[in-house]
Formats: sequence, C-alpha cells, structure tokens
Amino acid sequence: MAPVKTVLEAANAAIGDYEASDQAKKEPLHLKSAAFTFKTVEKAGAEAGFNILVLNLGVGASQERTHEIRYSYKRPIITAMLAPPTLDSDLAKAIDQAFKQELAKMGSLVLDEITVTVTFGVERKIGAGGQLRFSIVAFGPKFSASRNNAQTITLVFGR
Repeated sequence: MAPVKTVLEAANAAIGDYEASDQAKKEPLHLKSAAFTFKTVEKAGAEAGFNILVLNLGVGASQERTHEIRYSYKRPIITAMLAPPTLDSDLAKAIDQAFKQELAKMGSLVLDEITVTVTFGVERKIGAGGQLRFSIVAFGPKFSASRNNAQTITLVFGR
C-alpha cells in the first residue's frame, strides 16, 4: 500500500481541483467534509501432505493480519487562483462523476446535503506447491500468500 501521507496529499489535491473547477462552482452543493479509510488484509498459509498407499495425512497453518487507518477532516480551504484547473486527475473525475450521478438520481428534489462514497481495491495472490513421490510414499508442500488493499473515500456535500 502507498504511504498514507502520499495518498492523502493526492486525494486532497484532487478534491481541491474539483472544488476549484467551473463544474463544481455551478453546483448548489459544496464539499463540507471528507473521510478516508485505508485497509490492508495480508494472508499467508502453508500446507504439507504425506501419503503412503491409502493413508493420507496433512497439516496446515495460516495467518491473517488486518490494518485499517481512518482519516477525516472538514472542507479544505481553497486559495484563490487566476484560472480554475481542469479535472485532470482520475480521482477528481471520479468525484465529479459520482456527484453528478447522485444528483441526477434525485431529479428536481432540493437537497441540503448529499454523501458520496467511492471504494476501490487491489488484491494480489501468489501460491506454489509440489509433490515428491518415492515409490509408494508421496510428500507435497503448498504455500500461499495474498494481500488485499482497499481504500474508501466518503465526501459530504452541503449548502
């Protein structure tokens, strides 16, 4: 997982780009607060099997660790700019798209506040195994590991 400071800086920059854009200035609701959740789940396991004719014995072990960090803050202060930035970053575009989709669902309903949550994740897995056979005896180890990173961004827009 990327260092939290780097991710927060990128997210803050994307939110700032969105808030300073022409699209955001035309909307009746503006960002009030943002919350970020970073979660990593690491799994590792090993198994071994021993076979003699019809006798099959095995043993296994696994371990799972979960790390979760939550960070929230009120609306960042936007400094004055000569020209509003375009929505270049993928996150700024995702915020804009999610916001517009939620507003479109509401139709002409007047809203005082709307919450948009975007979740994305990446999972990596690796595994290896083998079997050795000596006449009527077989031995087979297996190893596996995985890592799942998930990030959730919750933005609250209000009047």
